[in-house]
Amino acid sequence: MITFRREHIAAFGAMSRQEFENRAVAHLREGFPEKYGKKPDEEVRKFVQQGIRSAAQYKVTGENDVLRYLTNMVIYGAEYDTNPNTNWAGQVLRTRRLTGTEKMDAIDELAPKVSVK
Repeated sequence: MITFRREHIAAFGAMSRQEFENRAVAHLREGFPEKYGKKPDEEVRKFVQQGIRSAAQYKVTGENDVLRYLTNMVIYGAEYDTNPNTNWAGQVLRTRRLTGTEKMDAIDELAPKVSVK
């Protein structure tokens, strides 16, 4: 029988987070090549980490939901959750009765048609 100590579990969590950050960086580079294609990895990773922290405060924690949250940060601005111009999104994110996925679904549904340049 294998026994995992607390430090092993923490190491697995760190590896998993690192792997997710790598996928998120790749997601932003692929989805927004003109904005993120040539930026240093560390700069994009910092943006991803900021987005993960911001999403978590709204209980948006599923991998696909966080990727959608990051995409919205690119489209509407990093502070789209608190910006008065995107108050509609902030209202959805602050709705406690919704799950993270329901919040992101609602934002996708309510989002104005925006072209990203």
